[in-house]
Amino acid sequence: MCGNDGLQARSSFKGQTGTCNYGVLNTALTNCKTYVQNAMTFINANAYSGVKLKVIGNLYYPGYNADNVASSCKDATTGQTVNMRNTFLPYIAKMNYWMCAYAGQYGFQCTDNFAEYMGADYDSNGDGQVDSEP
Repeated sequence: MCGNDGLQARSSFKGQTGTCNYGVLNTALTNCKTYVQNAMTFINANAYSGVKLKVIGNLYYPGYNADNVASSCKDATTGQTVNMRNTFLPYIAKMNYWMCAYAGQYGFQCTDNFAEYMGADYDSNGDGQVDSEP
């Protein structure tokens, strides 16, 4: 749910020129929250009574390094281009927060894909290998 909304908002934001419109990112966040909560409500209402485990996985950020570039649009307040990665990361973090917060409220477990997979995109010690590789 949240992944598709986030990817579509990311593509839309990347294609912007002129003044940046953060509305597409805010809409993606709102849709994520709404539909995750609705899905959990539906699952709880319709799940087999013997279900022992319900799990939701949050988002990771494919393209984290590729998004470390300036936007083609300019922020209305500063008049400057914005860093795409710095713009998208807080939205992904908010989506992930709500996915796991709702999981707790609705009896689901939350698998932290972000924490699990993001190490694969990062070389923390500068040895030329991403951290997930030996």
